[in-house]
Amino acid sequence: MHSEFIDHEISEFDLRIMGVYGAIARGVKRKDAFLEYSLSESEYEKHICRVLHE
Repeated sequence: MHSEFIDHEISEFDLRIMGVYGAIARGVKRKDAFLEYSLSESEYEKHICRVLHE
């Protein structure tokens, strides 16, 4: 990841949330996106609004 360019303002967890969001937007199946980014669906659903609106 390129978190070194944003001075670690975004946590690794939040970057994974954004990764899932982007993967789904590109057409990756939700299940596959969660596996790729090591997240559960419940973690994603709980945090996606916060991450997108910060």
